[in-house]
Amino acid sequence: MSDKNTGTPGVSERATKRPFLFRQTNNKHQPHYLKRFHAWFPVAPRSHYDTVFIALLTSTFLLTGVVLLILLSSYFFFGNISVIDRLLIVGLALFYLGLIHFLWVHVKKRLAADLLIGFYATLGAYALWTQGIDIPFGILLLAIVIVLAGILLGPRYTLYATGGVILLLVGVQSAITYGGYQPIGATALEQPSHFGDVLAYSVLFLILALISWLF
Repeated sequence: MSDKNTGTPGVSERATKRPFLFRQTNNKHQPHYLKRFHAWFPVAPRSHYDTVFIALLTSTFLLTGVVLLILLSSYFFFGNISVIDRLLIVGLALFYLGLIHFLWVHVKKRLAADLLIGFYATLGAYALWTQGIDIPFGILLLAIVIVLAGILLGPRYTLYATGGVILLLVGVQSAITYGGYQPIGATALEQPSHFGDVLAYSVLFLILALISWLF
């Protein structure tokens, strides 16, 4: 129902009207970028969860594609054959992300969310194992894992993710301290990591988990 004097939509009409980006239409005048968006994600976003997941998966896919292009340029234009193994890893990563997209489109959203969080957790664990627990890139990735667990899986999963991250930190540091393991990047550090670093990172991750759990 509309107000005849003002020509504006009535309350009931406005209440049921979705934001433009959250509606999927067959209008031939739909902007080109939205047509491409719905071609890649044929299931239109219906909630905040869908919006966050789509944005995260799309950005991850694009960034991985950029890395692939850089490696291909290094191989073909500069003859750097040492990047072949990295090309294989990035290719597998793109296939993995494509599988996540396939599951999401076929309404396997929980499994798709688990796999996407696992993707970032694997990157973070690999960074810590190869570079040591003081590498900022790995720490930031694990922080992302905690936040994503709360957004995509539910608030209580931030606590589970934090517990897993702390166990990972303890495991890597135990291998360095007691197992004689030497990460590749640790040799460039003036001071090696120790369990005090593990405690400090654990406290920060617990604070982050508490904030994500509460909000």
